[in-house]
Amino acid sequence: MYSYLNLRQHFFIPIIIWLLAVPAFAQAPTAYAAAPDSTLRVATATERGSANTHRQYKTAINPAFDDYLQQALANVNTRRQLLAGLRTANPVSNQTRNTYYRLAGLFSKAKLYPQAVKCYLKSGAHYAYADLSAADEQLADSLLSLSSKHLHRKSAPINYSTVAQVFEDGKTANGYAIIVHIRQPVPGKAKVHKLANSGHSFITLMKFNSDTTTTTLSFSYYPKHQHPFAGTPLFPMSHGTLKNDAGYDTDELVAKAIDKIAFDSLLALTQRYSQSRYNLNKHNCTDFTLDAAKIAGINIIETKGSWPLGKGNNPGITGQSILQGKLYNTATGSTDGLFIYFDDKLLTTKQ
Repeated sequence: MYSYLNLRQHFFIPIIIWLLAVPAFAQAPTAYAAAPDSTLRVATATERGSANTHRQYKTAINPAFDDYLQQALANVNTRRQLLAGLRTANPVSNQTRNTYYRLAGLFSKAKLYPQAVKCYLKSGAHYAYADLSAADEQLADSLLSLSSKHLHRKSAPINYSTVAQVFEDGKTANGYAIIVHIRQPVPGKAKVHKLANSGHSFITLMKFNSDTTTTTLSFSYYPKHQHPFAGTPLFPMSHGTLKNDAGYDTDELVAKAIDKIAFDSLLALTQRYSQSRYNLNKHNCTDFTLDAAKIAGINIIETKGSWPLGKGNNPGITGQSILQGKLYNTATGSTDGLFIYFDDKLLTTKQ
């Protein structure tokens, strides 16, 4: 097996560099059939609110390339060769853009969200406010240190002052972005809860700095548990608090580049929520996440469901709407300008 994998790597490395370097029009037309991608979904041209019209118009490349990319990322030496190919490739070719698409998906799966968004923006399929021309070295460092092992960490309480201080780092911003994260109680199903598990919704805010670093924080709104049943259907109201969700898993995510006005509005929203009362039925983590998404121009349709003794916005229904393409970018009226990531296996989950 060892010698077979080495043979495959040596066979595909020249091919991948050729695919990246040669302009799109000079390559075989069979490598460019419009088809869904098994690793990453970037949906475009979606009519508002209609799951039946959810379509993906995206250039797909030869399956051998996808196979190589997965192999290359598992080996430090082949990662370096992949990076060398990206640096010398035609930046506007379809193959280069598709490579960044796939890297965005892989970084998302690894919870390296700043790198995922940078790859998406560098793919060219966006309406971006960020200048990422100097970000290549940071992406390279992330690729070389990429690991498939990521542990879930318990979310720790934070206050609004902590959120504000993270982004008041004295660094000049080149751009901003937001990621909406949804963790369904049953991945791929429109279930509001599974026993005591009701899922979770949270956001990641990002500030891209002129020194090529990224300032980022993942967080959401929670009930403050004065007693074991606070924020539950039995006692839906509670004091509210913010928590750091950097270690939380995600089933679906939606990212978008935003301007400073929207970013400042998101900080103001966070401050208002931090000073408010939690209500499971109408002021919960999904309400916070959806309010943040709307400020950023991300609109998700059909987000409400019911549970014993209550009803409201929830991760199960919201995540399913993302899977079904029931969302749009306010700026475009479609999903153009949104980076949408989830595992395509969720689309085949039995309801």
